[in-house]
Amino acid sequence: VLCGRDEEALKKVATEFTHDYKIKVRSLSVDLAATKSVENLFEFLSHDELPQVLVCNAGNYGTLGQFESANFNEWKQSFDLNFFSVANLIQNYVRVAKAQKSVGRGRRKIVVMGGAGLGASKVWQGISAYSVAKAALYRLVEVLHEELNAQGFDINCIAPGAVNTGITEQALQVGKAALGAVYEMSEKVKAQGGDSPDLVSNTIRRLVSPPCDGLSGRLLSAKW
Repeated sequence: VLCGRDEEALKKVATEFTHDYKIKVRSLSVDLAATKSVENLFEFLSHDELPQVLVCNAGNYGTLGQFESANFNEWKQSFDLNFFSVANLIQNYVRVAKAQKSVGRGRRKIVVMGGAGLGASKVWQGISAYSVAKAALYRLVEVLHEELNAQGFDINCIAPGAVNTGITEQALQVGKAALGAVYEMSEKVKAQGGDSPDLVSNTIRRLVSPPCDGLSGRLLSAKW
């Protein structure tokens, strides 16, 4: 099951997965920053058995620049997307998974791909909403590990590295004066291509496989 804002990209990936892996793929175009979007997603999921793995990757830099000059409502919206939409996804997933009580399926796996990286493992100027939300997500993962691990759930954060995504463009549009080292890093990623997204996908694939059952509550680097 795929969800995201870009409907055409979802259709493209769904077609590729159906052809390459001979699996059933469903997709829903949804902006997780929108009101009731998570509820709509789980209504969409209710027609089939819940997937065994949840990968959370919602997020963007949102409001950039010095905190003192930020529009606070816009700053808060950035935090809401990066933290509360993911927290809401996880809560709904756990509730539905427990209600379905799938027998013999093995451990449930939750991977917060956006819950680490710059926000949780490094401190940079100019990206305060993004950073504090990601740091909060990492602590949420640690807390949920304590609450859920004995009940058959493994939950981890992955630091994806400097992958060239839409947030790279966000940083470049704002400029060096506001972001300093983040801008310089984004320039380098744009020019050199950044870290391979295959590092992320391979890390997730390994993490959700049976040999990693019980590994939980960690911040793991895809790159290192």
